[in-house]
Amino acid sequence: MWIISDFILYFLAAYLIWKYVFNTPDFVMYYAKFGFYLICMLIIPTLFIPIMLLSPRNLRNEYIVAQVMLHVSKVIGVSWELRNEKVLAGKMSAVVIGNHQSAIDILGLTAYLMGCVFVDRKNPREAHYTLKASADELFKNKYKIGMYPEGTRNTSHKILPFKKGAFALAIACQVPIIPIVNSPYYFLDSEKRIFRKGQVITQCLEPVSTEGLTMDDLPELMDSIQKMMQETFDALGKEIAERNHKNIYTIF
Repeated sequence: MWIISDFILYFLAAYLIWKYVFNTPDFVMYYAKFGFYLICMLIIPTLFIPIMLLSPRNLRNEYIVAQVMLHVSKVIGVSWELRNEKVLAGKMSAVVIGNHQSAIDILGLTAYLMGCVFVDRKNPREAHYTLKASADELFKNKYKIGMYPEGTRNTSHKILPFKKGAFALAIACQVPIIPIVNSPYYFLDSEKRIFRKGQVITQCLEPVSTEGLTMDDLPELMDSIQKMMQETFDALGKEIAERNHKNIYTIF
């Protein structure tokens, strides 16, 4: 464990020296930031496995890791502003959905111990069964389940067409849907290998009830929520652009 800790410290020291001492090219900082982020995402949760073993499959395990990762976010220069968080604070069953722009997934044993549910996307029927069974158990305890309805990461300024899964699950379980929208990641461009300092506004929208809805209402529900999230995404993008006095889609 000490070897792992020393490795993180050495990598952090090198990153900070490059950042503050030298005029480092964008592509070097891109790989340095993502490298540091990836190492932390893989190693920090692993260090908490002994604690997670005391209470496996407990969603509180994710909270512990998240608190540490907040400091990692500060190191790589990304700040977060959460709005209307009260809709998430209450203990209620809900399907939380969000737009998916960039992520490095936590895989393996740690994810299992943190309460993550694995599904086979190549087998929709089996995936639906696994998700429904897990959701029923979570909803009994007034937990929320999070999903990315776009189905993949998306770096464009238009939210991709939604997959049905999250909405069908909410209707089947008769629980509300809570949309969450992250503002555009104007500071990150993987094609140009740019990862600069930036801000993200996370807007929690009001819960959308599915009470009394059936699968016949699925298309209309998906369309209305996607429109709502796109409008919010555009508004947040405009606000971020005004803060930076630039067009965020041509910022580089």
